[in-house]
Amino acid sequence: MVRARYGLAFGHGFTADHQVGAGFELGRVVALDVGVTREGSYSVAGWRAAAGVRVTIGKYRITLARDAGVNDLGSAYRVGVDARFR
Repeated sequence: MVRARYGLAFGHGFTADHQVGAGFELGRVVALDVGVTREGSYSVAGWRAAAGVRVTIGKYRITLARDAGVNDLGSAYRVGVDARFR
């Protein structure tokens, strides 16, 4: 499965932020996600790329992601764990 996303965030008095992404699911076990964001609300506008991978192990979905940082803010790492109970 392939998913495409577009998002827009804005606030009064700030430049709009745009997000574009794509997700790829390979069966129910592995998923990949990539995205790019144009952030204009923090001083000078800049582009930030991010990528992530999700692995399903039993009832747990573990997600690892990293972005490239923007405007001297540095990279951010994300870890997520989801559990499905039926």
